[in-house]
Amino acid sequence: MRKFYSQLFQILDSKQKRQARFSVFLILIGGIIDVIGLSIVLPVLAVANDPDLINSNSFIFGVKTALGLSDSGFLQLFFLSLVLVFVVRAWVYVAIKVSLSRFSYGISANKSVELLVNFFNSELLENKGKQTSDIVRDIVINTQHFSSFVIMPFLLVVSEFVIITILLTALLFYDPLLVGLVFLVVFPSASVFYFLSKRKVTNIGNSRNIVHSKVTDIVLRGVAGLVEMKLFREENSLLSYLEKEQRKLVDLNVKKAVLVDLFPKLMEVTAVLGIVAVFFYATFIDTSNNLLILLGVFGAASYRIIPSINKIVANLLFLREYSFLFDIISKADGQKRVNHSVAAKDTISFNKAIQFHEVEFYFDKSSDFKTVLPELEIKKGSVFGVVGESGSGKTTLINLLLGFYYPKSGKVAIDGKELSIDNRRSWWDQIGFVRQDVFIINESLKKNVCFGIKDSDIDMEKLRSSCEQAQLNSLIERFPNGLDESLGENGNKLSGGQKQRVAIARSLYKNSEILVFDEATSGLDSKTEAEIFATLMQLNDQGLTIVLITHNPANIKYCDHVLELADGKIKVIDTKENG
Repeated sequence: MRKFYSQLFQILDSKQKRQARFSVFLILIGGIIDVIGLSIVLPVLAVANDPDLINSNSFIFGVKTALGLSDSGFLQLFFLSLVLVFVVRAWVYVAIKVSLSRFSYGISANKSVELLVNFFNSELLENKGKQTSDIVRDIVINTQHFSSFVIMPFLLVVSEFVIITILLTALLFYDPLLVGLVFLVVFPSASVFYFLSKRKVTNIGNSRNIVHSKVTDIVLRGVAGLVEMKLFREENSLLSYLEKEQRKLVDLNVKKAVLVDLFPKLMEVTAVLGIVAVFFYATFIDTSNNLLILLGVFGAASYRIIPSINKIVANLLFLREYSFLFDIISKADGQKRVNHSVAAKDTISFNKAIQFHEVEFYFDKSSDFKTVLPELEIKKGSVFGVVGESGSGKTTLINLLLGFYYPKSGKVAIDGKELSIDNRRSWWDQIGFVRQDVFIINESLKKNVCFGIKDSDIDMEKLRSSCEQAQLNSLIERFPNGLDESLGENGNKLSGGQKQRVAIARSLYKNSEILVFDEATSGLDSKTEAEIFATLMQLNDQGLTIVLITHNPANIKYCDHVLELADGKIKVIDTKENG
């Protein structure tokens, strides 16, 4: 438990730690009210067993006399007070539960945002090789699980422990031997069960997380590859794979359910043994005590203690099962989101050329593949082509140009100024990017072109001009809602060429100085591709610098300069002039 406490408080920020301490305070208040409610049961049982106590007990008689009530009237008030106390106790419990839940699930919302901020702030290389399904699962699902199966169980364990401690302390004043009896009957079995189960539950949790990841990946694969699944008759193969992993989940869930449900049954047997022990205690050890009252006290205590023990063990098992979440949530380290209203630390102006000086890049020192660019210049206003087979280093070159990768040696410079982490935000502001799989959000055409701009800040005249330059007017006229027409998920209302034009309009609205075309037309038919290039050449005539990445040698006719890459190295640099 101390380990969980330490791990939890390392993850929480200062405000959340204050909220956690306040939550513990509320738990303490709830525990005290719980004990007060149960303590009233004792005099009620005593009076119910011996009504003469109303007059023989000086305290009770004094209260009755002060209120001016008859015996029957006082007895009615007595029982009514018991009901009222339990009503108040229930109301306080609900209020505390709301406060604890708000605290717990507030953390999950906060950590979900922090994990996405951490993802945005990470470098492109850090996420290379990570599965999309794992990233989505951690941000969306595991943050919720952290609240439901780590924070809430932790608070419940603390809550129930406080209640049991206060209750046993109160009972200690009534009958120490009875408390010892309760302790000896209940706690050993609970401790042994938890000790034997904790490692099994931890293994179940780790295994479930792995299988959940596989199941999510299978479903995403089926949804994204629907056409290929049908054409290659792979539906049944994927379904069999899903069924196999789901069977693993079933087995793990059954094991977990048996462990969780077994303990309450064990406690029921323990409670019966406790009643037998009380009977023997009252009959053979301390015959001066009234058996009915002792059984009532034990029953009242067991009524609250045994469910508390059940909750403590069940929630400790939850903590064990989901302990792997601490490693995931710890990545939400409170990084601040980028404040775009604050100027970049350093700025870059693009007026002359982009230069690569003795650039060398590799993913792994031991790898034989390296991208080597001794000297390279992309002049402003030119169309610069990069051709090469798949895997030749074209995408690496683009990521170096964009500032997503940094050279292991040498430098990338714009107008002689080295591109760095301090000035790349300024550089990004000047770049438009169009790739084969254009990024389209499930929003209107207007929001897709004015990406990241608030509705109130959109310049409609500039928007219409950008769409006209990208030759989107005919599409807008066909849409019933014009610029407000939703483009659907992943732009499913658009053709491939129309998606390219939306991306071009997006770059124009942004006032991009340079447009990077990364294999953007490779999936288009020749007619549509020619139309897109005609648009690009018109934009180039207006001064837009274009970097064209392609594996199709036929496209080099549009370029002023052509660089051919092979195995990460420059093979040929050609120009229109030297043909």
